[in-house]
Amino acid sequence: MIAIDTNVLLRYLLNDDQRQAAIADKLINGTDAVLITDIVLVESVWTLKGKKYQLNKTDLIAVLNPTERYFSLLSAWWLRGNASIIGESDSDSRSSLNESLSFFRYALCDSKSLKKQCADLGILRYDPGFHNLALMELFGFIQIELDATVSKENWPIVDITTT
Repeated sequence: MIAIDTNVLLRYLLNDDQRQAAIADKLINGTDAVLITDIVLVESVWTLKGKKYQLNKTDLIAVLNPTERYFSLLSAWWLRGNASIIGESDSDSRSSLNESLSFFRYALCDSKSLKKQCADLGILRYDPGFHNLALMELFGFIQIELDATVSKENWPIVDITTT
């Protein structure tokens, strides 16, 4: 594993010096694993928001490729996700990560389909919560089947399967 510093990361992201950007690209996309510390990330964001580059939040997100955006969003959900952020009641102190892992472990452990194990799928509103189900589907962990015959219902879930 190799660790890279802020300058290498910035050259890779900005591609503002062709020679240095090519070297940074070789390091980051090479065969060795790359360590980017939180300090390097903070320094990079600080530099990009500074006087020279003056990037705003939208510009910073645009610098990331789709894979980096996917994992940034995934880690933010699992590490900092909380039901109260989206207006859901948060009587349980478990994180989104714990709720999702518990759902997988207990609800989907023996079967790939939830329909076979749970008669009342309405309980999913509370545990793991519709917000976590939607995010698990967004990230490709599960597939949610809805009842197409029911209209104007609050997310009529028929089955959930692992992907």
